[in-house]
Amino acid sequence: MKTIIISQPKAGTYLLSEVLKNCGLTQSYLHLGLKSYTRYHQDRILEGRHHPEKFRTMVSLDKSVSLVGPGEFAASHLECSSYTKQCLVDFKKVILTRDSLELRESWNRFYNGEIRPLRKFDPVKSGKIFDWYGNDNLFGLSFADLTGKNSEVIDKLQIFLHGEVLTDSKNICDRSLSADTITKSNIRE
Repeated sequence: MKTIIISQPKAGTYLLSEVLKNCGLTQSYLHLGLKSYTRYHQDRILEGRHHPEKFRTMVSLDKSVSLVGPGEFAASHLECSSYTKQCLVDFKKVILTRDSLELRESWNRFYNGEIRPLRKFDPVKSGKIFDWYGNDNLFGLSFADLTGKNSEVIDKLQIFLHGEVLTDSKNICDRSLSADTITKSNIRE
């Protein structure tokens, strides 16, 4: 089964990627959008952080989903629509949310010109992630679950992904929080 992260921007997308990787899934390094995908390179994290456009390919979601293989996962910020639901019908969906004030602060830190040029935060678009709830084949968790090392939630995530707990969830959290990721804040360092 293929898996996709569907998260609010700046909710911990790549921290969750580390969690999924440490849960035994294979990271595709794909970030899927409606009209394009970005394929990051593990050995070029800094370049991907500052210049994601270098890794972007223009192609529609219905085509890019085929790049994700069985046992692999991709990341996204896709809104729930009949089109996206149809494109992701063969995926397990892991929804990631974050407290709205923390989300805005993280956005402002990231887009204040230090990492990427300023972009305006859109709370309406960010809130559309909640439209996914109520759909099939979905597991939801929060940024606080990840940073708070909520082993119970990570156990449930492993059961959702594999049908059983395969790895110690505290260990998964510790390894994931210490990893360098595409958009990691130095606040977590």
